[in-house]
Amino acid sequence: MSATKMFPAPAWMEPDKRQWFAIKLAALYHNKAGSVSELSVALGGSSTMLHMAVKQSGLTPNHCIQLEHLLTRELFPREFFRPDIFVAE
Repeated sequence: MSATKMFPAPAWMEPDKRQWFAIKLAALYHNKAGSVSELSVALGGSSTMLHMAVKQSGLTPNHCIQLEHLLTRELFPREFFRPDIFVAE
C-alpha cells in the first residue's frame, strides 16, 4: 500500500485543483519548506516548471515518472499525480 493512499485529495476539492494538491504534498515530503520551486529544480527543470505545467495543461506523463523516481514509488506513485493517465496496479 502506498503512503499516498493515506492522503487522498479531500472530497470537497474541485477536480481541477487535485493535481496541485498532489504537487504541494510531494513538495512537503521533498523539502522542509514545501517549496514547489525547489521540487521543480530537483527534477532538473526551472523553478517554475511545475507551476507552469499545472497552469497550462497539467503534468505530463514524464513529469509524473520523474516525481515517482525522485520521491520513490512507494510514497508517490505516478498514479497519484495523474490517475486519468496511469492506472494503479
